[in-house]
Amino acid sequence: MVGLDPLSASGTGIVTGSTPGLLVRVAEEVWRLGKHADRAARLTGEKPLRGIRESVLRLQDALADHRVRLEDHFGEPYREGMRLDILHVDGDPGSEGSLWIIETVKPTVLLDEQVLSAGQVILGSNPPHPAIT
Repeated sequence: MVGLDPLSASGTGIVTGSTPGLLVRVAEEVWRLGKHADRAARLTGEKPLRGIRESVLRLQDALADHRVRLEDHFGEPYREGMRLDILHVDGDPGSEGSLWIIETVKPTVLLDEQVLSAGQVILGSNPPHPAIT
């Protein structure tokens, strides 16, 4: 197959070559599904969403098995050189110049520590409240 590594002895391959876009889309949707499930669990209680959260964790494990990693930088201080696209800055960094990642719109998607897709974030001058994920 074009775009796939040959299958290993374990029967698994990794998407490479001309198809990293598919890998990025799947990884971003797994991340997004997990975020939605987390929010819904806070509103309705964990029990009804246990199956969805378990499916998200299995999908994340499958991506990790193929060396795909997602970085969600929510709540971190912003530093020059981060693998991110800044979509908006809310507020003024002030004299100290401190900015915080107050929302992750898309995670950074990495394959073997190489960026397939830079994360997209919104920055703010104050750290975000932990309940806003």
